[in-house]
Amino acid sequence: MGYRSDVSIAVYGDYDDMVAFIAAARLTEDFSTIWEECEMYPYTAEFSNAKMYMLCASFCEVKWYDHYPEYAHANVQAWHKFVARASEAKESGVNCEFARVGEDYEDTVYECYGGYAEHFIRPYRGIYEDLPPKEEDNVRAG
Repeated sequence: MGYRSDVSIAVYGDYDDMVAFIAAARLTEDFSTIWEECEMYPYTAEFSNAKMYMLCASFCEVKWYDHYPEYAHANVQAWHKFVARASEAKESGVNCEFARVGEDYEDTVYECYGGYAEHFIRPYRGIYEDLPPKEEDNVRAG
């Protein structure tokens, strides 16, 4: 079965800065596998009305191992490298958020890079219930 995590990644910034960042990243062989797993789109910043660009990806119940590639989600190492590249690009107006919530209660990671982070991603803990459906029964409890 293996240990599983939920992961969310958002890389965003000024439209021109992001287009330049993504164009440079597309030239890197390390990232050739991630483009089909993300969504990219323009948006308008809420407070400044500036034209922005977003790249985001989410993974649910995925084996997010970076040092056990034979057990990991196929592109986890590429995503780790991509997040590292985005975190290094903070001087160029690129912001990056990475969140991973594991199965263990204490296993929550949130990283935020860049000068104008919007905190679009917010990890949380919740309770998931998967109870069976109720059936009619003539037996009364107690």
